[in-house]
Amino acid sequence: MRLTSSLLFAAFCVVPAFSATINFSTFTGNRYDPVSSFTQNGFTAAATAGSWYYETIRGNGAPEIVSQNGTGATLTVTGAGNFFFNSIDIGNNSLAYTITGFLGIVQQFTFSGTTAAGFFPDSFTSDPAIGGATYTTVNNSWATTAINSLTITGTSYGAFNTGIDNIVLTDAAAPEPATLVLVGGALVALAGLRRRFTGRLLTSRAK
Repeated sequence: MRLTSSLLFAAFCVVPAFSATINFSTFTGNRYDPVSSFTQNGFTAAATAGSWYYETIRGNGAPEIVSQNGTGATLTVTGAGNFFFNSIDIGNNSLAYTITGFLGIVQQFTFSGTTAAGFFPDSFTSDPAIGGATYTTVNNSWATTAINSLTITGTSYGAFNTGIDNIVLTDAAAPEPATLVLVGGALVALAGLRRRFTGRLLTSRAK
């Protein structure tokens, strides 16, 4: 009974995995305010190279953050523990990007690319009246590889901005809910078997 109780207690103490999106919607500030560090849904995005700014009228669903005027910049994302990186939206203007995931100091994956061609910085906006929404959703081919830090480096084309939005992540510290259901079912079955075995043992001793 002691073992069964301990296992049940451990199972109920596990927090289910969850997905989270950094979309900068909770940032409190004005357009073009500098962004040094931003925390949302348990994850923190910090400017670790170059300069990032808050953009209130543009975004794949405004707002977004941008690195301005042809300069490269790096954003580093961390969480409370290990996590998975799923995808990110990057503004179209022939922007080069490199995304790298680390577990401790060990690189787990890295990949680079270039977004589709755009016309004006206003192509970042979600308002069709001033350019329309043109974004590339970059999906991670290593989305099941656990990391604890993610670097996103963007290099602007000419005078255009590097705009990023909707960084989609999944906490990796706990099993998925389906796994918890299976574990819970197994523990219930184990408890039933223990009760049955104990009942038989007591009956045998009574004889």
